[in-house]
Amino acid sequence: LVAATAREEITVWDYKLKQRMNAFANANPAGSRCNSLLLLETFAPTLPPLLLVGSSEGTVRVWRGWRHAGEQQLLTALQAADRFADASRTGARPTFDAPLALCWQAASSTLPVACGSANVRCYDLTTERCAVTLSVEGGALQPAHAPEGGNAVRCLAAHAHSRVLIAGGTD
Repeated sequence: LVAATAREEITVWDYKLKQRMNAFANANPAGSRCNSLLLLETFAPTLPPLLLVGSSEGTVRVWRGWRHAGEQQLLTALQAADRFADASRTGARPTFDAPLALCWQAASSTLPVACGSANVRCYDLTTERCAVTLSVEGGALQPAHAPEGGNAVRCLAAHAHSRVLIAGGTD
């Protein structure tokens, strides 16, 4: 079982043994929080799964070795937001409140991510590059040219055996 606290701590539990196996910080900036988790089977079946953690400032961090204490290693960080998420001030600390959605699209080996806008970035994890940015403005996925504002993607789902991507928004 993998859980994230409201701030940035990732905790790994062996629920059969009722024992905590690891706990580590996701390296979020102050005021942001973890809001998406995804376990991703790696491209080599002999390797353990990767842990992807999305946070409200618009970054997806990819971890390996996350199961046991002291073995976690940050492999890369991907930007889901169109721009760095705006921080609103509440007291002395800024807070980041953008929802981050992610899913794995096995048929195309891409990681679609979205954070606080109508754009979905599709990353190729083997190259760590954004392969395409799609816009859901107007209700249909299309190459991103839409202006800011309006619909914001809140959830993503991908069909396991085709290139179908489903995006749910706020409109």
